Amino acid sequence: NRSSDRREQAMSTCRKRFEVFIHNGELARIRQWVTKYQNIETGGDLFGLWSGDRTVVVQFVLGPGEGSRRTPVSFFQDSNYLKTAGSALTTLHSLCHIGEWHSHHKLGLAEPSDGDQRTVQTNMPQYSWNRFILFIANIPTELEHRYESVGTVGIGCFPFVAQAVGARAKMSRGEFHVIAGQSPFRKFFALSESLKDAICNKAELENEPEEERCKATSTPVGTYVLSREILCRAAHTLVAG
Repeated sequence: NRSSDRREQAMSTCRKRFEVFIHNGELARIRQWVTKYQNIETGGDLFGLWSGDRTVVVQFVLGPGEGSRRTPVSFFQDSNYLKTAGSALTTLHSLCHIGEWHSHHKLGLAEPSDGDQRTVQTNMPQYSWNRFILFIANIPTELEHRYESVGTVGIGCFPFVAQAVGARAKMSRGEFHVIAGQSPFRKFFALSESLKDAICNKAELENEPEEERCKATSTPVGTYVLSREILCRAAHTLVAG
C-alpha cells in the first residue's frame, strides 16, 4: 500500500550515505601536508560544488597559509590567506567553500573531536549554511590496524547537515569516491594572474611537488565555468530527498 511504499522510500533515503567525490591528486596534497607535521596539527579548506542533498564534489584543496597557528591539539587557518584565496576561488571561479580539513596526526582520533563538532555546529548558522564537510586526517600508530600500513595517512569524511538554516546540524560519516588523477580545476587553476597570486602568495607550499606549484596546463572552455556558476548558486541549500 501507499503507506508502506512511503515508509520504505523514507528508510531507503536514510540508508543512503553522503557521497564525496574527490580526485586522488587532492587527497595526495592533504597527505603531503600531514606528513610534514607528524606531531602537530595542520589543516586547510575545501572548495567545490554541491550536487543534490547528499553529494558533493571537492574540486580544490587549499592548504595552510603562512600565518597559520598550530599546537599538538589545534589548528587555526591564516584568516587573511583564507579570505584572499577563498574570495578568488568563489568570486572569480564560482567554487563554493564547502568545508575544512585538519589533522589529528598521531593522537589516535580518526574522527572529529567533541570540540570540532561544537565548532562546526556553532559556526554554520553564522554563515547561513546547512551543509558542511569536515575531513579528519591522521597517522595511525602500530597499535591501530584500520589502515594497510603503519605511517599511512588516513583521511575520513564527516558531513554536517541541518534540516534548515539555523537548526543544529547532525554529523554522519561520508563515503569517498576517489577519482584517478588530478582535479581538472587544479590543472587549470591559474586561469588569471589574480587567481594565481591569491593562491600562491602567502601559501605554505614547501611540501608540494615542485612541478605542481602554481602552474597551468591549459584553459578550460567557458561552459565549464558556467556549469560551476549555476551549481554554486544552490550551495548550502538542502534539496528535499
